[in-house]
Amino acid sequence: MYLRDRRSIMLNSNPFLLVQDDSRPRYQDQLVRAAVLLRSSLRFRNSLRANLLEPDVFHTQPQNSATPFFQKLVRQLPSSLSWYPAFFLNAYPLDMSQYQNLFGSTRIPQLGRDRLEADDNSKHVVILKGGHFYSFDVIDNDGTLVSTTEMYNQLKLISLDNPPSVPPVSVLTSAERDTWAVLRSRLEAENGETLKLIDSAIMLVCLDDDSPDTFGSAVHSFLHGNGRNRWFDKSFQLIVDKRAQVAVHFEHAWGDGISILRYVSDIYQDSLTSTFEPPQSPAAPARFRRLDFKLDSELLGAVENAKAEFDERAAQLNSHHIEYDKFGKQFVKSKKLNADAVLQLAIQAAFYAQYGYVPSTYESCSMAPYRHGRTETVRSATAETTDFAKALRAGEDKSRLGELMKRASSKHGTLTGEAQRGRGFDRHLFALKHLAEEKGSTPDFFQHSSYQKMSHIVVSTSTLPPTEALRFGGFAPVTPDGLGVGYGGND
Repeated sequence: MYLRDRRSIMLNSNPFLLVQDDSRPRYQDQLVRAAVLLRSSLRFRNSLRANLLEPDVFHTQPQNSATPFFQKLVRQLPSSLSWYPAFFLNAYPLDMSQYQNLFGSTRIPQLGRDRLEADDNSKHVVILKGGHFYSFDVIDNDGTLVSTTEMYNQLKLISLDNPPSVPPVSVLTSAERDTWAVLRSRLEAENGETLKLIDSAIMLVCLDDDSPDTFGSAVHSFLHGNGRNRWFDKSFQLIVDKRAQVAVHFEHAWGDGISILRYVSDIYQDSLTSTFEPPQSPAAPARFRRLDFKLDSELLGAVENAKAEFDERAAQLNSHHIEYDKFGKQFVKSKKLNADAVLQLAIQAAFYAQYGYVPSTYESCSMAPYRHGRTETVRSATAETTDFAKALRAGEDKSRLGELMKRASSKHGTLTGEAQRGRGFDRHLFALKHLAEEKGSTPDFFQHSSYQKMSHIVVSTSTLPPTEALRFGGFAPVTPDGLGVGYGGND
């Protein structure tokens, strides 16, 4: 689905997560925090490669299964038996196959359909600073990680490098995919080694020169930036701005938000244990390499055109946010309502009040309990939510609204449960449609106006479980006339 989409992945696909700040004064420095999180990221990668990363588990009875005793018991049992206690305590292991494309991975543009490429043996990272690319090794020849001090020294020396301004080659990754595929093949003629270093890098760190201080400026910065300091094809980019704010921007074809959230949570917690103190001045020699692109007149023109298109797309994005603190999830649950259903109901009611119609709505539902599971759709715009929205707009009394709210909550719970159990219909129909297209014919069903309307998502919504590491996340609409609504609820 993602790899065949020919639209730009900037805004149309790639989301971001904003990481919590580190309250310790020493770690409110851009380079210090970048070095510490880079080290934590590499420790996460080592655990993943050694199969030592704690499994993702969905605990339906966390008071019984999310305990040290349960973890110790499962760890000591052979794999053929370890599922028994999990089964009896309703603790369900989640698929973690997406993690294999987290590091050293990138999306390669190709005509018609892109491909994912991963290098499991890379030892270097790539740093983006002011539109310039730098590379240095973070793993020694014997496989050990270089020290946090060494990483900091290289980042410091990179920050002091002051080369002349260059054309923003990275903006080409924001172009439409077929356009970028053609341009990349031309770019490879003189820059194959440079592209290979970017593609195969363990990860990409963006050292930004700006410091967004409002919600709106943060969304624009971390969702697309200025085009010079992003490489949208990379599996993920760790962005650190001048105020040491950190975000993770990720390409969506390889994996979903739940996998990135695990990475973010782990490196954030690990970074809080750091006692790193930066040296007064970098004592190590410069071991980085600046990656310069060679561009002919045709490629220079393509970069200029891509930058103009990038600016036009970015200017079309508006962002707003609201925080409601009168009550939280526990209050909703105390009223025997589904917390997610109430948030979705608020979205539907607000949209209906503003525009006067019911939009085709997408809510993401993780299918991680299944092997290689990605997502299913919860169709959160229902007859029940519509009844509530109309009654609210008509000013009906609270008892009537309460009754309608309960019906909408019950319906939403049913739909979510069906999706979680693999009984959703969107992915099923999507697969049938593409199988038919591969055989050269599309049934009339998929041409029907109802299916076309259902497939045109006006309101795209998604949420992630709250963690100490996450401030908020964001994504753009999936259609030009749509809304992208990221939301969350706390206790």
